[in-house]
Amino acid sequence: MDRRSFSRDIVSDLLKSGTAPEVKYFVEECLEAFGSNFECLPFRQDILMAVYLAVSEFVTGLGMEQEQIMKEFGDARTLQPCAGSKEAAAKYARDILTKAVALRTSCSRKKYRQVLDKAREYIAGHYRDEDISLNVVASCVNISPNHFSTIFSQEMGITFVEYLTKVRMEAARELLLKTDLRASEISYQVGYKDPHYFSYLFKKIHGITPKAFRSGGAHEIQT
Repeated sequence: MDRRSFSRDIVSDLLKSGTAPEVKYFVEECLEAFGSNFECLPFRQDILMAVYLAVSEFVTGLGMEQEQIMKEFGDARTLQPCAGSKEAAAKYARDILTKAVALRTSCSRKKYRQVLDKAREYIAGHYRDEDISLNVVASCVNISPNHFSTIFSQEMGITFVEYLTKVRMEAARELLLKTDLRASEISYQVGYKDPHYFSYLFKKIHGITPKAFRSGGAHEIQT
């Protein structure tokens, strides 16, 4: 591989979806492809500059300010001593690529936390709505339903429907304990238009009917 066939786009693709272990293999494959070209100091400098610029552009897209980029990754002058040998150049490339990938992962998790916080807040305020659905909540947090479903399950450990049902059943328990509302009325209060289906779900989750729960079985399932 020569300089013309090595571009910032190749590095950018790695940064967008690669993992830390993949960085190591990426650098090794590049070194093998470069062959004797990497023995040349100007060539190494050129490659490291391309890597640095790709990283700088990528983390800027993540929202990192220029001052922070210089603090975390240095500047163009920082890489010059690192090009002094093949080993130092390879280490420099591995280090800044790994750091950029870690930063992407951190930003993604922060973004997911914000999305899930907003989703949980919406569910808490709308679980009584009969028409609440994954699509509705996904639209609220501006994410496609499929993507929202995936990150919700991954981050929460349960599916959207399981979480919504859990929220509704916890609300139903409170109403059964603290009000005199009939089970059918509580069903409507927590978003179910079919009282029989509500009772079925309540028993499925708690192992006891709403009536039995209110009549003294509550202590058996209190957590």
